[in-house]
Amino acid sequence: VRPVDREAVKLLPEEIARQRQVIVFNRDADGTFDVAMVDPSDLETVSFLTQYLKGKIKAYLATADDLNQGFAIYGLQSAKDFKRIIEEQIQASLLRRTASVEEAAADLPIVSVVDALLSYAIASRASDIHIEVLEGTTLVRYRVDGILYEVMEIPKAIHPAIVARIKLLSGLKIDEHFKPQDGRFQSQITNQIFDIRVSSLPTFYGEKIEMRLLEASQKPLSLEELGMLPDTARIVSENLKKSYGMLLSCGPTGSGKTTTLYALM
Repeated sequence: VRPVDREAVKLLPEEIARQRQVIVFNRDADGTFDVAMVDPSDLETVSFLTQYLKGKIKAYLATADDLNQGFAIYGLQSAKDFKRIIEEQIQASLLRRTASVEEAAADLPIVSVVDALLSYAIASRASDIHIEVLEGTTLVRYRVDGILYEVMEIPKAIHPAIVARIKLLSGLKIDEHFKPQDGRFQSQITNQIFDIRVSSLPTFYGEKIEMRLLEASQKPLSLEELGMLPDTARIVSENLKKSYGMLLSCGPTGSGKTTTLYALM
């Protein structure tokens, strides 16, 4: 186990790091770069990194999980930037708040706040966004790897405008505040298209919003690509051919139940 220098990670742009499946995790005193790779024998990538970083490369073997931990560092930096943008737009929204909820929802700062919330979630690798209004504030939480994390609090004063903006996008009734509603919309975020399922639920202090983020362009995976061992995939495939019985796909939110069912189909 080697410590990761976050500044070293940022020496290689995220797009290149993901394309090449590498993470620069340290820079030695002599200028040598320590690089984590799934395939350290990939001489073409080593040569590319040598030229790009203008230094000697020392390659280390890494698993896909190791690389994902490194990629998460890029997301954390992006998240900080988005959080700053959200805070700035919130202040602008409060200064320019209009008379009605509908007008506020169409106001540019509110549009920017919602867009930033979505972008922040994608950068954090979140599967769900929860926007819950409390007695004195609005709490925003993201679900990452099945666990809900509190990411920020926003002023309660602009909660109705944020809810109205999300309702407009997902085709829900803006003037209905006392019945649950479900809708969906599609959004392009960081060159990726996402299907976003939206649920609104009336609560004591106002409406709660829950959004599920699904990558629209993602192709169904095979059982092997899901990570099943060959013996397990064979057993599952054999049982799929039977005309009776059932297979159960179980797990917490965001664990891959639906993805597994698509693979089985």
